[in-house]
Amino acid sequence: MIGSPGTGKTLLASRISTILPRLSQEESLETTRIYSAMGRLPSDQSLVMLRQFRTPHHTISEAGLVGGGSTPAPGEISLAHNGLMLWVLTVLLSM
Repeated sequence: MIGSPGTGKTLLASRISTILPRLSQEESLETTRIYSAMGRLPSDQSLVMLRQFRTPHHTISEAGLVGGGSTPAPGEISLAHNGLMLWVLTVLLSM
């Protein structure tokens, strides 16, 4: 999406996941395993049923994006598995 700042691009993108089909049983199990491994599975939720929407900050490290680090952990790409990830390029485009 292209447009001026403040026109609702990010808002629109964040709502796309709400109109997509719910996760299948297999997708739900895959996504739940990832979030459980990260310790990000909500305590009131035993299974992730909705597609996740991730918006990593433009300053994210490579390990934060793809995973890894001194204590290996899944990155934003893994957290967006079976869902959506929005990469905002405003800083890069303004150069």
